[in-house]
Amino acid sequence: MTDHAAPLSWTQERIWFEEQLRPGDVAYHMPVTLRVRGPLDPEALRRAVDILVARHDALRTVFTTVDGTPRQRVLAEVAVPVRTQDVRALADPEEAARAAVRRAGREPFDLAHGPLLRVFAVRYADDAHLLTLTAHHLVADGHSFAILFDELSRLYADADAALKPLRRGFAEAVAAERAELGEEAADELVAWWRGHL
Repeated sequence: MTDHAAPLSWTQERIWFEEQLRPGDVAYHMPVTLRVRGPLDPEALRRAVDILVARHDALRTVFTTVDGTPRQRVLAEVAVPVRTQDVRALADPEEAARAAVRRAGREPFDLAHGPLLRVFAVRYADDAHLLTLTAHHLVADGHSFAILFDELSRLYADADAALKPLRRGFAEAVAAERAELGEEAADELVAWWRGHL
């Protein structure tokens, strides 16, 4: 783990709080599924996922509490398993594949231990798969998913693919956000909303 627990962004704090109110709720699970035509190499996919997770600290982040306050920690390493299933022998393979990815998207996350990303590939025909990445919204959003899928596809095709250097880690971005909107400004916003609600 990193040497210290870093604060959460304002959005992460809200999501974390809601998770405490409704543990196991899937409202903040973000499953994204792609239909893959042609063969799928499980080893190349695992290798690409490993590189992606090592590259993005948000995908290695877990959430704990320190003195009752939520904090995020970036783990040095996180093993994200790449699960596969073959449903070609079932009566309706395509529907079975869709049901399998729906179930996978609802599996609970362990925020304190991670990983907060899951990868699942279901083969439903000789040349067709459904590939699902499910992340918890604490570590990903719609914009980041576009980046993750782009990088994953490039790394799947070539593990040595040249990717753009990252400007900064997520914890650094959170620190900058908190510095920009300090506690005093946050207190003013809270007071304004209390007055209007």
